[in-house]
Amino acid sequence: MHPVRPTRGSDRGLPALTAATTRRTQTTRVSRTRASASDPTPPGKKSSASSLGNLRSALREKNGASGSNLGILSLNNWLKTALDITREPELRRIVDIVTNKNSLFGSKRGSGRQPANPYARMVTVDEAQGVVDCLEAFGFDGAETRQLVVSFPQLLCYSVEERLEDVLEYFVDVVGMSRDDVKQMLLARPTILGLPRSQLEQMLGFLMEDGKSQDDIKAILANSL
Repeated sequence: MHPVRPTRGSDRGLPALTAATTRRTQTTRVSRTRASASDPTPPGKKSSASSLGNLRSALREKNGASGSNLGILSLNNWLKTALDITREPELRRIVDIVTNKNSLFGSKRGSGRQPANPYARMVTVDEAQGVVDCLEAFGFDGAETRQLVVSFPQLLCYSVEERLEDVLEYFVDVVGMSRDDVKQMLLARPTILGLPRSQLEQMLGFLMEDGKSQDDIKAILANSL
C-alpha cells in the first residue's frame, strides 16, 4: 500500500492553523501570568481564607442568637421564681412585650398604631429586679407587684431613677396623694406608669389650676388613660 499524501490545499492551511494555535496558547499563558501577579494568594490558601471567613460569620450569628435566647430564658425563669408567674402563655406574652419592639401582644386591635412598647429591649434580670424592688419600696406587696407586671409588662423596661421613682414621687410630693391612693390608682390603671413626669405635669397641672380635687384627679386618670 502507498502512503496517503496530503493534498496541496491542506498543505497550505497547516502553517496558518499552527500559527493561530500558537498565538492562542501564548495569550492564555500571558493572561494566567497577569492574574497570578495581581493576586499572589495561592488558590488553596484563597479557598481556606474564604472558608474561614464564612465560619467566623456563622459563629458570630450563632453567638448572637445564643446570647439572645439565653437572655430570654433568664428573664423567663426570673418571672417564675421572683413573681410566681407560671402559666406558659402568660410568660410568653410578657417576655415578648418586654423584649420585642414588633410585638403585637400589647398593641390595640385595629388601631393601626405602633406596638405598645417602643422601649422594648433585652432587659436583664438585674434590671427587672430593680423595678420590682422600687415598687415594693414604695409599698406594693408581692401580689400587687405581680398584678402590675402582668397587666403592664412594659414597666420592666423603664429606668428606675429616670421614670418610676420620678413618677411615684410626683404623685406624692406634688399632687399630694397618699401612697395608698397612688397604689390603688396604679393597680386600676397601670398604664399611667407609661407616662413620663413631664407629660403628667402638663396634664395634671392644668387640672390642679382648674381647682380639681385629688378625688377628681384620680377619677380622671382612672377613666381617661
